Amino acid sequence: MKLISYAQNFEDVMLWRALKHIENGFYIDVGAAWPDEHSVTKLFYLAGWTGINVEPNPQFHVKLNSVRTKDINLPVAVSDKAGQVSMNFIKDTGLSTASSEIAAMHVAAGWQVSPQLVELKTLAEICKDHLPKKQEINFLKIDVEGFEESVIRGNDWSQYRPWIVVVEATLPMSQVESFASWESILFAAKYTFVYADGLNRFYVSEEHLELASAFKYPPNVFDEFSLCTAVIAEEEAQQARVRAQQAEEEAQQARVRAQQAEEEAQQARVRAQQAEEEAQQARVRAQQAEEKAQLAVELSANYQREIQKVLNSLSWRITKPLRDLNPKYKLISLLRKNKKLVKKLSWLDSVAPNFWRRLEAIALESHSPSTDYITLSFDDFSLNFAKGPLSDSRGIGRVSRELLKHLTASASPKEADAEKKEIHFFTSIHWCPDVLPSNSVVLIHDVIPLLFPEEFPEGIVKEWRGRFKSIAQSASKIVTISQASAESIVKLLNVPPENVSVVHNGVSKLPVADNLDLPLPVAKFFVFLGANDWHKNLEVVFQALLHDEAADLHLVMIGKNHQCLARVTQLGLQKRVHFLGALSDAEVGYVLTRSAGLVFPSLYEGFGLPPLEAALIGVPSICSSRPAMTELIPTGNVFCAPDNPGDWARAMVKTAKATAGKADVTELSVFIEKNYTWDRTVAKLLQVFAGP
Repeated sequence: MKLISYAQNFEDVMLWRALKHIENGFYIDVGAAWPDEHSVTKLFYLAGWTGINVEPNPQFHVKLNSVRTKDINLPVAVSDKAGQVSMNFIKDTGLSTASSEIAAMHVAAGWQVSPQLVELKTLAEICKDHLPKKQEINFLKIDVEGFEESVIRGNDWSQYRPWIVVVEATLPMSQVESFASWESILFAAKYTFVYADGLNRFYVSEEHLELASAFKYPPNVFDEFSLCTAVIAEEEAQQARVRAQQAEEEAQQARVRAQQAEEEAQQARVRAQQAEEEAQQARVRAQQAEEKAQLAVELSANYQREIQKVLNSLSWRITKPLRDLNPKYKLISLLRKNKKLVKKLSWLDSVAPNFWRRLEAIALESHSPSTDYITLSFDDFSLNFAKGPLSDSRGIGRVSRELLKHLTASASPKEADAEKKEIHFFTSIHWCPDVLPSNSVVLIHDVIPLLFPEEFPEGIVKEWRGRFKSIAQSASKIVTISQASAESIVKLLNVPPENVSVVHNGVSKLPVADNLDLPLPVAKFFVFLGANDWHKNLEVVFQALLHDEAADLHLVMIGKNHQCLARVTQLGLQKRVHFLGALSDAEVGYVLTRSAGLVFPSLYEGFGLPPLEAALIGVPSICSSRPAMTELIPTGNVFCAPDNPGDWARAMVKTAKATAGKADVTELSVFIEKNYTWDRTVAKLLQVFAGP
């Protein structure tokens, strides 16, 4: 059996070490709470054990009945006498208590307490009524939030003698020890203290003192156990893979439906044409074809003569080694780079409009990877939108799809006119062919591998310094998403500043789901959204959590970032850092609105979208004081030095203490809604496309 610990403080690992030789054992869990989370008995239940779960909280009792079908689940409270008691319930926590003093402490700490009258029984009565005849009790666990003494006094220790007794021994949510009032009862019942884990104390009956040796050491590597959080993370990863597969299948179906719709629309247009118009158009096309055929014969002869002159020139012979290094640098290089040739043949445009554009397209088709486009028509030009980036699963794809949606909404309903200027738009340099077609506009989000080459694989850096640099230099225009990125592109890709335009991304408001059952911490927490890439700088947040002033704060991780779990464990933060895996936009919105804020510690970002999305739903952010965050977020958020954990700890504590756990981000939200809209983004792009 694979050993997985579900308990809050590894109590089940210690008990399993002592009792794993017992088959079909029996337990009693007083104050059972959840059937899975922080459960001392789930490991044993999965191993074939059964027992009695005592839990007066109706919320938890319903869950126990649905999951622990082989157990006896009792919705009662336990004390030293039968009757009724007013229980103080705290929703979604294990802090419910019969102690009015402890309930008052919880109210003072900000918890909402709901009193409710429940039945009261003694432990001896429960054993008498529900313990099977001749059934040994292998262990008893007591966790009743300050009511432990009454539970212990209510047992007949001469008749019902668990082998091992585990009792919570500190005041709720503190390290103040509380066992002085009841430990003597266990000693008098001939139980021996064998182990304390900082939260509980373990006792062994005199009949089974041979089990005491199992409690010599705390849980360790030789127990060969895994945390349930790791298992949950793997299950979530599998679910994410299934969702991704479903999304791809739905996307494929959508593409098929779109293709069918386009075919049907085309057929409808053809049927709508009148027979006389078709005949007239056919006659015109025949006449044009005859004229073009004659012109093509003349142009071909002139073209061959001009090409041969260049091939025989001294400059062409000198550049032969360069062309040998890159086979794709042949005819297209001649057409696009030789200004003298273009000037000599400029007269061709007067007799054959778009001759050069069509000739370049033929050359590109034979020397570059084929690229599919979606063509949109505008007043002054036709736009060929490259399809490749639309399938990208990263933020590149998300931005590309938003741009296409809003460009399509701005386009003319008329079909593209072959005589218009033709623009090719690539929303990511990663999806560009090696040789760009004419009038190409390329969107470059950032050049992070060139800014931090020592942190990236050699192959990635080499590609940026070679192929991507060549593409950037050959583009008609470069578009980027921040001034910081523009300066890096000019410097590191050697692109003229006048060829680079800054067009900020739009920011869409995240949806917020209702009432999700996600394993969020009860304590105040911050959210990190993204992968565990080097430049994301997560270490400064981990170190901030280690500061004494931030000891009560937790961190929730969203995204594919489980690879930092080992570092979290190494720092002893595994109970305060929670991994949710990949979530939908609505789930992200849900988690953010229940947090104290977002942490965004990146060393560099091309745009930095998460803090802007958080602000739109009223959630503050703490960001590194680095580009492009300082450029794009002028007000409303807290900035910290990216290498100072103390600054981050103080900022997190201050933000968490703000009214209702939220800082005022209204001013920033208004700024975003005004300056970072997709309509504004598309309007600026259209200005770039329409420019010279």
